[in-house]
Amino acid sequence: MEAAVPGIAHDFCEALAAEYFEVAAFVELLEVEQRAIQDGQVEKLEALQPEKQVRVVSLTAFARKRSRMLLEMGYRTGTRGIAALAADFPAEQARMLRTWQTLESKVWEANHLSRLNAHLCTTHLLHFQARLIALTSAAASNGGTQSSGVYGEDGAVALSNTTRALAQA
Repeated sequence: MEAAVPGIAHDFCEALAAEYFEVAAFVELLEVEQRAIQDGQVEKLEALQPEKQVRVVSLTAFARKRSRMLLEMGYRTGTRGIAALAADFPAEQARMLRTWQTLESKVWEANHLSRLNAHLCTTHLLHFQARLIALTSAAASNGGTQSSGVYGEDGAVALSNTTRALAQA
């Protein structure tokens, strides 16, 4: 099989390498996203979303291309198909398997970072909600009918209304 179509194994290795570089760029973007989450930079997170969406679309296209290439050559998709293809092309076998393993490792890293970032976002959201509840509770006591003395009706800080004379204990 190798003599008939020697370029397909090389082309497939090149496609795997290109996919790896796209995943690596996505990992870098996820690392930037993680720092923005940790630093509470909401504006930066919003600015990253368009690029993140473009990268996800690109990664999906790479994965589809890889699967299509394997199927068109008569192999299964995924690791089994790549192993079979590599076995049929000994000259490219080591490079192909090494590139595939490196790609799989980088994909795992991207998935891990994505899950971690989602967890960090959820944690920040829960903390924000808890602080918001504490503030609204402090702003209104007795079922919301009486001011707590923290904020006035206009939203400005209200001074406490005490009956104790100043300079008395």
